[in-house]
Amino acid sequence: FMLCPSLSPGGYIEFVEKVVPELQTRKVFRIDYKHATFRENLQD
Repeated sequence: FMLCPSLSPGGYIEFVEKVVPELQTRKVFRIDYKHATFRENLQD
């Protein structure tokens, strides 16, 4: 997704609270990660 802050000020919180859980339910957005660091997960 690409969100434009000028069109949705404060909309990020609503997006995270409503859309991300639905994406996690559909298994298209990770719930947890294999590695401990961000760098390691990028290399995976």
